[in-house]
Amino acid sequence: MKNNKGFSLVEILVAVAIISFATGGITLSYKVIHDADVNSAANTVNSTMAYVRTNNMSKKNRKCMQIFFYNNKYYYRIVSDADRTDSPTDDIDNSKSLASSSMNINGTPMNTSGSFVSLVYKRSGELQAFSNGTDNAVELSNISFTNGRKSKVIKINPVLGKSYIDD
Repeated sequence: MKNNKGFSLVEILVAVAIISFATGGITLSYKVIHDADVNSAANTVNSTMAYVRTNNMSKKNRKCMQIFFYNNKYYYRIVSDADRTDSPTDDIDNSKSLASSSMNINGTPMNTSGSFVSLVYKRSGELQAFSNGTDNAVELSNISFTNGRKSKVIKINPVLGKSYIDD
């Protein structure tokens, strides 16, 4: 009878190959999921902007989209135009979270807790952006989302109010 006290070289190679495939699959799926967060955030903001624009061009009660940073997360909500200067953090329960690691408005990071931008569309479709509850409109040309590797940019034409996602 043969004395087997260890593993053969073939058994060790098979085990290493299985572990390598499993690790590679986990890494790939993490990247896909993490990149999906950036895509989801950009698509959500872009489609919500289009909804608010359409609403304001066709209905009397104008709405406003607020995007804000609170407790290390990004959120958005839709409110009436009259409430655009109200801090969105006062009504966090009626806000929806955006899945993204980092967001920039016109290239400036939006990462101070409580900071927000209100997007208001005129009846003509023109977009006005207001920062942190002020009545002074700021020019808005892009909103970008990134997770370190992947980024998505929403390009905005403020005169027409139209936006699109640029890869």
